Amino acid sequence: MNKTVPAMALAIFALGSTLTASHAQPADFRFGTAIEAAQAERSITIGADTRWANVKQGEAIRFVSGQASFGWRFDGSRSAVDLMQVAPAGFVDRPFTVYVARTHQGRSAN
Repeated sequence: MNKTVPAMALAIFALGSTLTASHAQPADFRFGTAIEAAQAERSITIGADTRWANVKQGEAIRFVSGQASFGWRFDGSRSAVDLMQVAPAGFVDRPFTVYVARTHQGRSAN
């Protein structure tokens, strides 16, 4: 029994590290969910002067910065998301706010 506890702890740690390696995804998913960039409905390119973007609730976005990109679906409960909280480490080097528009029912605005 003494040998199985450390082995299980190591296995759990390794699994957790693997799941969080690609995105800094919050544990409660209140910001949305990570997606493959190819699944995105549209792209937003982040330039040197870009500080914010508008998206719709439920919209899948591919963010592009230089040669890097990642995908995110804004299906969480927040109306504003700092991209630094969900993007892969080093993707943005400054605060970048994504404003999420909602309808009264919480569905995508048209």
